[in-house]
Amino acid sequence: MKILIADDQKDIRLLFKTFLRCGFLGSEIDVVVNGAEAVSAFRDENYDVLLMDLRMPVKDGYQACLEIQEICRKENLKMPFIIICTGFTASKEVENLLADKTHYALLHKPVSCEQIIDTIKTIMNPSKSSTEIALGKSINLNDPKTVQSLKKVFRG
Repeated sequence: MKILIADDQKDIRLLFKTFLRCGFLGSEIDVVVNGAEAVSAFRDENYDVLLMDLRMPVKDGYQACLEIQEICRKENLKMPFIIICTGFTASKEVENLLADKTHYALLHKPVSCEQIIDTIKTIMNPSKSSTEIALGKSINLNDPKTVQSLKKVFRG
């Protein structure tokens, strides 16, 4: 499985990548820092799943989703499943995207490893339950002490 993480916060990119490595051994996981890079990466690679932050510089996640949708339509490509991750309330436009449950899901930050893995497993194989994931308390990435602890763990 090919997964793209698009988030402007380095700590979140690292955390999500760690979650995904634990949950999907052998998967190809790439990271980008904004929506423009997400669109460019999608043009180069055909990702199965994208984890997309909504608020990013250069191009936000919503605009990137629309462009990826258009690329898929024009080039007759399989639309990836996009998990929108945000710490904010979704706008009406984003809610309209989320109405397409076959291609979109919304997770509110802070998210747990279990939430991300369960969401991906459910969309990639909807007939199987993934409730046996052992990992996963929510991690508050807005807490400076938590972020400092994570930095120490990942440096070592």
